[in-house]
Amino acid sequence: MKLIIATPSPFARKIRVAIREKNISCEEVTENPWNASSTLQDLNPLGQIPILVSDKEEVIYDSRVIFEYLEQLGEQHHLLPSDPSDRIRARKTEAIADGICNAVVLIVLENHRPKNLQSKDWIDRQQQKIRNGLIALNEELDKKDWDVCENMTIGDIAVACTLSYIDLRMPDFQWRNNHSNLASFSMQMEKRDSFRDTKLRSQTINAVN
Repeated sequence: MKLIIATPSPFARKIRVAIREKNISCEEVTENPWNASSTLQDLNPLGQIPILVSDKEEVIYDSRVIFEYLEQLGEQHHLLPSDPSDRIRARKTEAIADGICNAVVLIVLENHRPKNLQSKDWIDRQQQKIRNGLIALNEELDKKDWDVCENMTIGDIAVACTLSYIDLRMPDFQWRNNHSNLASFSMQMEKRDSFRDTKLRSQTINAVN
């Protein structure tokens, strides 16, 4: 099994962490989807990562779809609760975390446009999404070890990956000051072997015209 990743991607990191927590053997291949020479579209028509190639050569893309596939493999540690209500809560948490990441991506791309073409209103709108999402996640966590139930879920992994992505792409965005629950949570999650082994690292992004 092979997972194609980009080193700064929180969506790829979410799957990388899940694979390690579930003790699944998987090769990792690093690509840069922004390179003009990228051939990722041959595997995913959208040219986006992460992409998983199964042992049967089945190509699976989108982090949520890949995770669904991984959850079906054997009896490894499950990262979705068995209780239907808790499963929905975990997925809702993941959706907020992923939405924050998408807003960060849009800000990064906007900032790579020529200065005279950048929209402050657009950036402000994305920053408000980030602020709203962080408030919701901080309130949900409410000093608990895990967001949904007594064990770690994909929602917890997604939140921790999102927080590290904000640190990578928006280092001046001081989210810890007003979100103490998330700050403590992030610190504890980053101590896990699965997170230590998957630190986000920047890749060069070409300017968008």
